[in-house]
Amino acid sequence: MRHCPYQMHTSAYSLFDYPLQLRRQKDSIKRDFTDTMAPASTFASPGHRLLPVTIDYIAETDPGRVWASIPVSSKLSDGYRDIKYQTFANAIDQAAWFLESTFGRSSDFETVAYIGKSDMRYHILSMAAAKTGYQVRP
Repeated sequence: MRHCPYQMHTSAYSLFDYPLQLRRQKDSIKRDFTDTMAPASTFASPGHRLLPVTIDYIAETDPGRVWASIPVSSKLSDGYRDIKYQTFANAIDQAAWFLESTFGRSSDFETVAYIGKSDMRYHILSMAAAKTGYQVRP
């Protein structure tokens, strides 16, 4: 089983169920994206930073920050579940690992098609594609 080189954050729950081996290794597995993205230590001013880097930065500096709230059921009166940036970043990292292990890294910004609802999965796939050198077409 391959490990996830994108796994950089810890979380109480995740959008994806990590295999047990990944859970044991997630604190030691880190990847530096300096070849494709600016590191958080050289965080640029607004308008000059990449969205995946910004998401990772927020997930590391403010992991409890809410990215989205989704309804628990079809009845809105049942309440909402908050999705935190840390969970969002974990889902992106897992999707990036899947894309790279399935298709490899893209060197010329190839297109990945997404056919489905325009919900959180689209945002996760878009950011994962950016991390692995792809673009997503809805």
